[in-house]
Amino acid sequence: MSLWERLENVVISTAEDVVREVSYYPQQDAVIRKHFSSLLPRVPTVKQLEQNISVILLNSYMPLTSPRPMTQNMISVGGLHILPPKPLPEHIKNYLDNAEHGAIYFSLGSQVRSADMPTEKLQIFLEVFASLKQRVLWKFEDDQLPNLPDNVKVEKWLPQADILTHPNVKVFIAHGGLFGMQEAVYHAVPVLGMPFYFDQDINIKAGQAAGYAIGLDYRTISKDQLKSALHALLTDPKYRANMMKASRIFRDRPLGAMDTAMYWINYVVEHRGAPHLVAAGVHLPWYQFYLLDVSAIILAISLLPILTLYALSRNIKSFRGIRALKKEAKTE
Repeated sequence: MSLWERLENVVISTAEDVVREVSYYPQQDAVIRKHFSSLLPRVPTVKQLEQNISVILLNSYMPLTSPRPMTQNMISVGGLHILPPKPLPEHIKNYLDNAEHGAIYFSLGSQVRSADMPTEKLQIFLEVFASLKQRVLWKFEDDQLPNLPDNVKVEKWLPQADILTHPNVKVFIAHGGLFGMQEAVYHAVPVLGMPFYFDQDINIKAGQAAGYAIGLDYRTISKDQLKSALHALLTDPKYRANMMKASRIFRDRPLGAMDTAMYWINYVVEHRGAPHLVAAGVHLPWYQFYLLDVSAIILAISLLPILTLYALSRNIKSFRGIRALKKEAKTE
């Protein structure tokens, strides 16, 4: 990361900590007291509950997340939602089976609706898709899409994970949500990403850095940009090769994501909450956690010689000034 990105991380993380302390915790504590004060003799705070977490199951795994320092109770189970593929509906299977030049799958997930795109944006996609020899399977939420090219099929709902397993699917046009990116990497399908909000931009940038995705800005997308990006993903073998490499890394683990999660859940139950997994750092005061006390001592030790020299120089100047005044007094 650049200096600016690291600075941004520090500022945002600090702001989140402050908001959590002054807003989130008090509001959540009030909700807990309201519903549990009559049931428990002592109602714990959210912060106390957080400090009692024995195992954290993280929805992440390499290479979608870079290596980072983690405590022993932080367990990566990214891809937990990915299940063995189910048979595709017959009409979808036939459509993909007969895609002689391959197919493109287009879905913006459940929160962003393709049907809500402005007409000019829809026209960009329709014109570019019409110029391709590949078939396009598009999750489109309305009953009708005017001027639909012959090589484009729209459906209100599609079984995304099962579609991505089909060997004829060559590109996934997505918004870059974490679940979708995990599915794309797991099934080794290169991604054309158009992020809209939250973590989507970060996920697409990670895919670009790894060489298995191309990102476009939906707000400024043009026909030339879209066509160029699709052409690169469909014809340049490096994107497929990089995605295959990422897929091997994502799949290669001692246990699958679900088995890993179940192991650690059972472990905590077996060891009666496994308090030995809780890191000591969660109980430290904030100034110790951020090493502010150590930093203060180092700063004081560093400043002491400077302040000493400054004081000596002031005294020497003062002494010289007094001597000069005495000489002037004698001469007068």
